[in-house]
Amino acid sequence: MKEKDAPFIIINEQGIHVHPELIIIFTFLMEIEKEIKELLSYEERLIAIRKQVQEIIGASLIIAENTSLDFEFTESPATLSDKLKFLEPIRCELIVLFAHMETIRCLYTAYEKETSNDKAIRTAKDEDMDKFINQFMLSHENEWVIKNKTRSGKMSAKNIRGLRNSLTHFFSVDKTLGIVPEYDELMDKVVKKTNNKVQALSPKDFEEMLTSAARILLKKWASDCQKSIDDKNDNFLQKIMHVKKLVEKNAAHVLHRNEVSDLV
Repeated sequence: MKEKDAPFIIINEQGIHVHPELIIIFTFLMEIEKEIKELLSYEERLIAIRKQVQEIIGASLIIAENTSLDFEFTESPATLSDKLKFLEPIRCELIVLFAHMETIRCLYTAYEKETSNDKAIRTAKDEDMDKFINQFMLSHENEWVIKNKTRSGKMSAKNIRGLRNSLTHFFSVDKTLGIVPEYDELMDKVVKKTNNKVQALSPKDFEEMLTSAARILLKKWASDCQKSIDDKNDNFLQKIMHVKKLVEKNAAHVLHRNEVSDLV
């Protein structure tokens, strides 16, 4: 494979260099990551808005008390702050993250098995999912794993898969891995009381683990690409084109308002 002729992925100190033919894969992954980050930031943003609203309401009441303005609110200002209270949909967040995990796993399977056949990819065995989790999510290269060695060391592909099953279709529940809104010092104490037999993941934990897993997969592709260039063969090209075909064929396209109006 000649670098100037074939699709390539190169990662170096200057960043990631991607051949135009493969941009669709990266755009697809980046758009999903961006939406997930937006979803997981809602609570933090609403808390900040609530604080600002409370400050504005407090200042408004002080002004009203110290002026002759005759003004009545149609509704108590305090209710505005209450309306911004947010119950974090932790189960929904993790279901979205597990869907993202399945997406990356499908791209991995398309690459490894050199197929874009829907049935072959969708009916991948549990062993295929476990291999993906171990190779990328629980990898010693994963940044979340590096930061959480004790916690990750007690997790396995089987109980991560069990958690996914319990959330998405209530099957094969694995009680050794639970979910929490946030893994903090209190939760850490609880885990240590069980001698680390029970572990817990928050959406933030899982998002960090998945983001790093995707980066490790890209590094593998870049390494395989460089090897093909050095060996002057088409191994990487043959495999990555299955990934591209899968994205082209199955990736959901968001129709924005300007695109919809163009269709009318």
